[in-house]
Amino acid sequence: SHNPLSSTMRILSLASAASLLSLLPHTAHASVLAIDYGTDWMKASVMSPGIPFDVLLNKDSKRKIQASVGWKKDTRLFGGDAFNLASRFPLDSFSLIKPLQGVPFDSDAVAFYESISTTEVLKTSRGTVGFRQSDGNEWSVEELVGMQFAYVKQLAETFTGDKVSDVIVTVPPYFSQYQRDAVVDAIEVSGLRTLALINDGTAVAVTTL
Repeated sequence: SHNPLSSTMRILSLASAASLLSLLPHTAHASVLAIDYGTDWMKASVMSPGIPFDVLLNKDSKRKIQASVGWKKDTRLFGGDAFNLASRFPLDSFSLIKPLQGVPFDSDAVAFYESISTTEVLKTSRGTVGFRQSDGNEWSVEELVGMQFAYVKQLAETFTGDKVSDVIVTVPPYFSQYQRDAVVDAIEVSGLRTLALINDGTAVAVTTL
């Protein structure tokens, strides 16, 4: 059914994106990716020259993509496919990791995550959070988030037929500078370049469902 609030937010999203991109002249002839990365789901859109935005769809033609990455033996999976691995491969499916970005290993966020997750959590050399897979491979939170961003980058490049290098990512307004730096690190892992981190609610060309 039609939701007037969603329509209003969509208009505000377009206005926000247009205003932001007008300040970034070097992007005038390039596609820009916008990612709304949530704890459970992520949504993304591509802004291209002459087109305000195009919402990216996953392989199931859905706007919302499960914020998950996982492995089935040597095959890396994303979205719902990765999330659904948890029941059979509990050490190889990683979800709900957004709140762990840039937080100390001894934080309440990590303690809560360990209480709800079947994954093996470890302390990195930087004192932050990492994970160990069933095969012994270890990953930092930033690496796992970066893999998800790279997956969205691939979706965007398949959709546009062009290389996508720049990204805008939403972050919670309460994120500390250290947490924001962790998001930038994840973006670097993905092979993208950070144009801006925008607080949730500013709505950067990612439609509200």
